[in-house]
Amino acid sequence: MQFKTRNHLVLLYRTEWVRKGTQGNTHGFSHAHYVGSLPRDAQDIPEPLAAVLTEAERALVDKRVCAPAREAARHAQEHAHQQAIDPNWRLRQASALIAEAAPLCAAQDVVPDVLQALFAAVRSLPAHPSPGRSAKGDTTTATTAPDPLARAVDAVEQAAKAVAAGHYGPPPKSNVRGTAVYQSWERLQQAMEGDDAGSLLRALQDAGYVKRKRRDSAEA
Repeated sequence: MQFKTRNHLVLLYRTEWVRKGTQGNTHGFSHAHYVGSLPRDAQDIPEPLAAVLTEAERALVDKRVCAPAREAARHAQEHAHQQAIDPNWRLRQASALIAEAAPLCAAQDVVPDVLQALFAAVRSLPAHPSPGRSAKGDTTTATTAPDPLARAVDAVEQAAKAVAAGHYGPPPKSNVRGTAVYQSWERLQQAMEGDDAGSLLRALQDAGYVKRKRRDSAEA
C-alpha cells in the first residue's frame, strides 16, 4: 500500500503488479488503485475506510498514520497541562505583553484602573520562590530571583514619571482627597511607612535592616 500526503489528508493507494502481456502490454508494470483517505491527525481509521481495507492494511495504516497521531495528541495534552500549572509560562507571557504595550503608551493614555490592577497583580506575587521548587528545566533559584525592593523602586519611579507626564490629567477643583489618585497615594504611604505590621518599614525593621527610631526620651 502506498501513502501520499496532500494538504491535511493521507491518500491510500493499493498497488497491483500487471504482468507482461496481460493487458496487451509489452512489459510488466505497477498500477496504483485509489482506496480512500483519512486526515493526517486521525487517531483511528474511519469506519467507511476500515471496511474496505484488509486486516493487514488496517494494521499498516494504524502504524503509519494513527499511532503517530495519537502520540502527538498525547504530547500536546501533556504540554497543555504543564502550561496550565506553570506560573512561569504565564509570567513570561505577561512580561512579553507589557513590553509590547510600553511603546504604545506614548500614543494612547493608559486607564488608571488598568495600571492599578497591574500593580495589584504584581504585589500579589510571592517575594521569594518556594525553596526547592522550580519549573522543569528552569535553573532560577531564590538567590537569582528579582530583588523585590528593586522592583518596588522601579515601580515608584515609573509612577512618578507617568504623573509628571500628565497621566492623570488636571485634578478636580474640589474634593481632591476623594479622588482615586489621592487614595492610592495614601495607600502607598501606609504600605511604605505605616505603623501596622504589614508595612514595608515594619518588615525591614523586624528583619533588622532598618533601625527603629526612638519615640521619645522616656523610651530611650
